[in-house]
Amino acid sequence: LQPAVPTDLKPEQNQQVLSHLKNPSFVRTVRTEEVRSDDLSRLRPGMWLNDAIINTYGALLLDRAEVPGAPRSIHFFNSFFYQKLSEQGYDKGMLKRWTKRSKVDIFEKDVVLFPINLGNAHWTAAAINMKEKRIEYYDSMGDRGGARKAIFRNVREYLQKEHQDKKGSAFNLSGWEDVFNPVNNGSDCGVFSCQTLEAIARGRDLVNDGFDFGAKHMSMMRKLMVFEIAQGKLEKRW
Repeated sequence: LQPAVPTDLKPEQNQQVLSHLKNPSFVRTVRTEEVRSDDLSRLRPGMWLNDAIINTYGALLLDRAEVPGAPRSIHFFNSFFYQKLSEQGYDKGMLKRWTKRSKVDIFEKDVVLFPINLGNAHWTAAAINMKEKRIEYYDSMGDRGGARKAIFRNVREYLQKEHQDKKGSAFNLSGWEDVFNPVNNGSDCGVFSCQTLEAIARGRDLVNDGFDFGAKHMSMMRKLMVFEIAQGKLEKRW
């Protein structure tokens, strides 16, 4: 049996979290992302997470994936990726530059992860699982706004155009499936999305094995994210 996910941090970690949240000059840079005190305060209970928090957490996922022995090779697209894809499309949104500039071949990765901001009101998460041939979509409030059909369609179009641009050939989507995984997790949608992407990045198969966390863990996970962002490194999971 796997150990249960804790519902709180250790006392000394909680003290550090409080100290970071009270520090008006807090700043942490991870790769090209930066979190300042105003951003960090978004991790206080009940607050809406902003792009700085979400994208810095993604940078931490990338850092962990580069450590020798990492369970999965991943790529993380920041929160502006899907916004451009959905609003402008692959060509107008210049999305081919995103992987050209960073010299990333997404088709060689196990999984490609990205957060989705729905109408500046709700965070969800998506994964392109290259190994399992799945486009996975996770929403903590069911299918808010009926978004999933458009998301699956847009991601499939992205895969086809990216493959044509980088490989010069059509991408074979036969055998690929769209998987929607709704979870009733209340209002902590940003935390839920980050922790969903974290779980996938460390190798958990959420489609077949489900989540190892739930609504009761959200308070702890907010503090955990403060702790991890402050130290610039993800903690070892349970």
